[in-house]
Amino acid sequence: LASGGEFTGDPFGFYVKPNCEVGQIITLQLHVSCNSNTWDYDLQIEVSGCRLALNNFLVQDEGSPNSNYKMDPGETVNLFLSIENFGDDYAPGVIGTLSSSDPYITIDDAEGGFGTINATNSAINYDNYYVVSIDESCPTEYMAEFSIDLNTQDGYYPYETTLTFNLPVGLPVPSDYTGPDENGYYAYSSDDSFFEQTPVYDWFELYGIGTPINVPNTSDYTETVDLPFSFKYYGLDYTLLRISTDGWIAFGSGNQTAPENTVLPNNDNVASMAAVFWDDLYDEQITEGEILYYNDNANHRFIIQWDSITHNDNVGEPKREIFQAILLDPAHYPTLTGNGELIFQYKNVEEIENNTIGTENNIQSIGLQYVFNNSYDATASNLANGLAIKFTTEAPNLNILTSTDIGQGANIFNLSQNHPNPFSSNTWISYSLPDNGNVSLTIYDLTGELVRTLQNGHQPAGKHTVMWNGLNDFGNRVSSGIYFYSLKTEGFVETKKLFKLK
Repeated sequence: LASGGEFTGDPFGFYVKPNCEVGQIITLQLHVSCNSNTWDYDLQIEVSGCRLALNNFLVQDEGSPNSNYKMDPGETVNLFLSIENFGDDYAPGVIGTLSSSDPYITIDDAEGGFGTINATNSAINYDNYYVVSIDESCPTEYMAEFSIDLNTQDGYYPYETTLTFNLPVGLPVPSDYTGPDENGYYAYSSDDSFFEQTPVYDWFELYGIGTPINVPNTSDYTETVDLPFSFKYYGLDYTLLRISTDGWIAFGSGNQTAPENTVLPNNDNVASMAAVFWDDLYDEQITEGEILYYNDNANHRFIIQWDSITHNDNVGEPKREIFQAILLDPAHYPTLTGNGELIFQYKNVEEIENNTIGTENNIQSIGLQYVFNNSYDATASNLANGLAIKFTTEAPNLNILTSTDIGQGANIFNLSQNHPNPFSSNTWISYSLPDNGNVSLTIYDLTGELVRTLQNGHQPAGKHTVMWNGLNDFGNRVSSGIYFYSLKTEGFVETKKLFKLK
């Protein structure tokens, strides 16, 4: 072999025993020799395979006096766990045995099945969930201890791991929904888990297409614009909207200004406010940014964008904020109350310590505050780039994104048969979306009357699973019999039949 040359010989072969743990480091020793010299090298190789971790959890406490998708003292709940495979190989037939040595916790059903979990995917035991009882004497705001033994079945090698984790009892966490307030408004962030109402961050750029607000040479300015549709907010219908340089909108007409953010609700000169990123913004000395609005008629939305708006502080380097408020047309995004839905999106946030996010009614007596000056509601996610927050009067309903890789059917819509079918209390409906888009999933009775809207909004591509608990849109349990569920997207409609037992 000449100096500076290289040569690839025949490959070496070695056997890794089935009981070798995934993640173990194997050291291979290579001895190279020639007529005049020898060399020795150590080569370290990590054993790859499936690797499982707890990704998330979901509590179903339907029928409890305080049904809120949380564990509370004295309840018996169904517990669903999301297990992620972050390894390099599929995990076949995953079974998990749940246990707890916590004195306040009793495991009534400890066996759960997750099926086969492909690499980089996750699975939830919605067919075989755990049943957990919490003792009445358990204190609130308590973290209960659990562990789960996960095993694969019938694979090329055995895999087993034990995970320990804590779950909250009577303790709100950021993955929960926020609210409701006294008028029934909830807030769901894009970080919240498993809810139909959870928004997807999907920035819609207005630069080049939006109408700018013509701000005079002042840092505090409000302009009233016409809405392209009637929007009900806290029970009142509006066709006019005030847009402020200080990061808020308010329904109705006027030119009131409010540069200093406060808590919500607050009795001041701006009623019916929706605070998107309320702070003293728009430095008249730095005019690069602009405020735009746009009627997205194709998607039945009205969008306001604060684009690179600086803080009005004149201290240090300017900090530019980019965020949006999206009003959904109630005629195309209906709610049970008739109130419209709002989505706030944050593309770039730099100074997040002093602002208000939230809503309030027209007499400023009721509101839902998400954050005020870095003091977050216990259920709120911290403000960050790529966050979306949805304000709606729609109560939480389960919708689980189980995979963003839908395999061979990636270019095909698919609506699966519900399971179990027939069912008595809960059933699960799965469907696959090849692209992001607006999705409607509804339940109808034999007469064609709408019974329940399970999904109505934007969803990402992937496989989704929705639970129907046998309740109609008014919260009443439906009678036994045959029902139809229908999936509708742009260019796709499919309907299947299900049967509910008593």
